[in-house]
Amino acid sequence: MSTSLPGYAYLVLMIILVSWFFLIPHFRRLLHISSRRAFRTHPGTDSSVTADRTRALNMGLINSEQIGAYTDSLVTGVPVQRTAIGLQEHWGVTDPESAREVTEWLLYCGNRAVYPSVLHYIRKYPDLPECIRVIMGENINGAELAEFASNLVECMSESEEDDLFPYTDGNLERGILAWDASRLVSLVRMSYEQGFLTETEAWYYIEKMYQQVKSVFPDWQSFATSYVVGRGMWGGSTFSYESILSLAHKALFHSRSPWERYPLQAS
Repeated sequence: MSTSLPGYAYLVLMIILVSWFFLIPHFRRLLHISSRRAFRTHPGTDSSVTADRTRALNMGLINSEQIGAYTDSLVTGVPVQRTAIGLQEHWGVTDPESAREVTEWLLYCGNRAVYPSVLHYIRKYPDLPECIRVIMGENINGAELAEFASNLVECMSESEEDDLFPYTDGNLERGILAWDASRLVSLVRMSYEQGFLTETEAWYYIEKMYQQVKSVFPDWQSFATSYVVGRGMWGGSTFSYESILSLAHKALFHSRSPWERYPLQAS
């Protein structure tokens, strides 16, 4: 009696091994997120970080948890070599001039500048291939808008009304200011640590963005939903999108979350 496996069994085994090879880095990353101490705080004290400044800093809470940064100080607590790489690779920031340029783009423009156009196109042309064709024909920067439209449609199609962060008409209309605000806080903090921005400049940019945020969002729930919609438009429902949803949920409901202790709007 032969003890060898049939050919299809080897094929199945090979598929499992290859799948595991590609997925294991993601599992490790999720394990790192879940096992890390939630919402790190700076071991020292800084009298300059008032309650309002803590609220402003925590516009970037989801991103802070993603990289394991402190939640209550300008310094992140992340190795400076790592933040230097992140600034250069993701933002092209290598000096004070580029740090100010990108920060001011986020403060006054950001992805929210093109979001209304993206939303207009996907509503006017529900058929995605037609939508992309029209976008490409009408816009100089059509490739970027088409990618954003495709990403947003993808996330909208997977969203349910009972989701914590649903892509309802109301949430879509509110826009994605939170997405830009969160990234600005992270960018400013890392730039400050690299010596590209002074402390005065860093607080100026963060507090200036906080004023915008307070005028739009009544609470962290609406802020988090705006962040998720922005992330959806920017990157689609990739694997990391699921981890972002988990971090947003954690920011809203974890007992140690600064969002629990510091409501977005000061009473």
